[in-house]
Amino acid sequence: MDSADSNPTQQPVLTPEAILERHEHMLRHINQQLAALTQVLAQHLPSVSPPSPPPSVSPQLSAPNPSAAAPPVPPAPASTEPPERSLPAPEPFSAG
Repeated sequence: MDSADSNPTQQPVLTPEAILERHEHMLRHINQQLAALTQVLAQHLPSVSPPSPPPSVSPQLSAPNPSAAAPPVPPAPASTEPPERSLPAPEPFSAG
């Protein structure tokens, strides 16, 4: 059966806790797959050191500090035109 044909009222309602548990399960699975891939790459590329392991998933996640992880803002690109030049005013719309 195509998912477009299914009735949305027949799908089970997921609580936020169930959604969070599902996401945590998926993240654990991704973490395991990433660790396995890192081991395979380390065997084939011995000169490259593997990255440090990611932190474990904890049930109480705190909000990230936006100022600590924010990348520096790049400087504005140099403009090829002087700043005082602007686009010409648009012509008024005529319906005729």
